[in-house]
Amino acid sequence: MLAVAGSLHSQTVFSTGLVNPAKIIFGPSGTLLVSEIGPTPNSGRVSIVSPSGVRRTLIDGLPSGTAGRDPDGPTGIVLEGNTLYVAIGEGDELTTGATSGTMVPNPAGPSSPILNSILKITFSQSLELTTTAVTLKPTDHSILAEGDTLTLEDGAGGKATILVLSTFRHRPESPMIYRNSHPYALVKLTADAKQLYLANAGLNSIVQIDTQTGRARTVAKFPPQPNRGTTGPPVIDSVPDNLRVFGDRLLVNLLTGFP
Repeated sequence: MLAVAGSLHSQTVFSTGLVNPAKIIFGPSGTLLVSEIGPTPNSGRVSIVSPSGVRRTLIDGLPSGTAGRDPDGPTGIVLEGNTLYVAIGEGDELTTGATSGTMVPNPAGPSSPILNSILKITFSQSLELTTTAVTLKPTDHSILAEGDTLTLEDGAGGKATILVLSTFRHRPESPMIYRNSHPYALVKLTADAKQLYLANAGLNSIVQIDTQTGRARTVAKFPPQPNRGTTGPPVIDSVPDNLRVFGDRLLVNLLTGFP
């Protein structure tokens, strides 16, 4: 993690030890929270970084996977009080198909049954006061996939209560070819206290999620754009990969050039 002072030409290393970091938000008391995908299946985590740049793990063992593609796991994060919402990407649920640009179910099966979801994690104390990480085991993933709520202890008196708030499905486009769902950016509007907003970078949509019930509904879709380049198909995807709150509105960043 770099700290930039004055100009892009003046940079210092602020914190080290992050493994495939995905998203970063402000935490309590001047801290930062960073979601990390990790290097191997189910090695995703969220770290807390102190104002002086010291990193420690807040929660470990979160779902992640690769399936021969880029690693994917914990992405967007939102903190509300002592409750942390974590978007979990598609991981290795799908893999590249025989035809260019297609996705098919991973024949080896996914690394975790709770990929492609939003986790709701409530800590028993303010995050900057925690001293030891809580760690999810593969059996914990199975418990959560059954719809049960899980409480883990960190060994230092702290607890974290975890549940799967919402899950998302890939969209079939033929018997074996799928349009992937990819939970990515996650934010919360101050004026909309009970709702999260998720950028789904696979289905090119914005999804509203009720923080109490987990009910999800699509509130915006981004259609393909004409391809103004000289190579590729006639249209290209509009992929929402980031969200920012601007008053009572959402600013959506779109990537283009896919497939």
